[in-house]
Amino acid sequence: MKPSTLRAVVVLLYAAFLLLPASCAPKESRFLALPPNPPLASEPQVSVLLEGSPEVMIPLGAKYTLTGENGAVLKSDTTPREAALGVDKGVITLGSMPLTSSKKVRLSANLPISVSGERVKASLLILPAADGFGVVITIPFEDYIAGVIEAELYKSWPLEVRKVQAIAARSFALVRMTRTPKSAQYQIRASELDQTFRFPAADSDSRKAADSTRGTILMYRGNILEALYCSSCGGKTAAAESVFETPPIAPLSSVSCLCASRWAEAKDLWRFEVEWPAFYKAALAESKDKPIPSPGRVELTRAPDGTVTAFIVKYPDGEITVSGKDLRERVGPRNLKSLWFDAVCREGKLTFIGRGFGHRVGLCQWGALEMAKSGEDYVSILAHYYPGAFPARLYK
Repeated sequence: MKPSTLRAVVVLLYAAFLLLPASCAPKESRFLALPPNPPLASEPQVSVLLEGSPEVMIPLGAKYTLTGENGAVLKSDTTPREAALGVDKGVITLGSMPLTSSKKVRLSANLPISVSGERVKASLLILPAADGFGVVITIPFEDYIAGVIEAELYKSWPLEVRKVQAIAARSFALVRMTRTPKSAQYQIRASELDQTFRFPAADSDSRKAADSTRGTILMYRGNILEALYCSSCGGKTAAAESVFETPPIAPLSSVSCLCASRWAEAKDLWRFEVEWPAFYKAALAESKDKPIPSPGRVELTRAPDGTVTAFIVKYPDGEITVSGKDLRERVGPRNLKSLWFDAVCREGKLTFIGRGFGHRVGLCQWGALEMAKSGEDYVSILAHYYPGAFPARLYK
């Protein structure tokens, strides 16, 4: 067979593999989603929730309109000067002037509105909260991807890592978007609850990484992969089933990682200390009224990848067990930075010493950096962290 013919056969087989029907997908589909149907003909839009009261400025002379949940006009006027939108005790304000106490309003104007310094021509959804307000912006999807790259990676990191991040972030977001009901107020949050996001994205390298991988996502057996990622896995990524208590899935299995060198010495490990009574109330107590027992003997159950799957406190007359997943949620991910840790209780104080930041599943950003430094390209890096998944382009 001629080399050119062989290459053509390989390409066809590869394409056929990517287009395997959903029926061929494994039953453990929490991390998989069907591609959009009908297929995307062009770049989609995405609705992003910006929390923490971002700066919203209505320009001088703009005619603005506020509409309520039922579409009724709540306020319509012209700004005599540039004014900032705010919330005071649940009431939306413009400058010092109260506008409405509605729980959800849409703001539109005949001139672009400034959000965090970026001029936005589309209308905004304003969601008042107890500590301020959130803003839902609808922007081109690739602008969003550039903003995720800029928020997630250091400015000095090379383009190959940024390409990896672009494809992982795009896959992650598309899975979330396909699962979001059309009636939802937004599709994705600009925070660690979904993906961190900087708006607007000003870094040219982030934009270049988004543009050069435009429309490219990760596919696994005909489905889009929810390409999870973390800051640092500690030297070995965690399998999805270890952390999320789900059936195994090949692209989110445990793999070795070059970030191990960052955790080689004791001083590199993270440490968290907490008094036993406070820990018991937060993590173990079934009732607030129940008396706090004295500390027992702490034992840990681990998965092969190092993940703590069960935290056990043993007593002569019984034991208390909590899953690793629940333990981290109760104690707080900023305290228990990952589930790869050791724990010891001495003199009424519990000490955790561990490695890795985040859930440790999927791509390790620091490990990807080390691979890029050693000469690996973004395709090789993706293949290492998501075994069995392949890049595919959904739209041009």
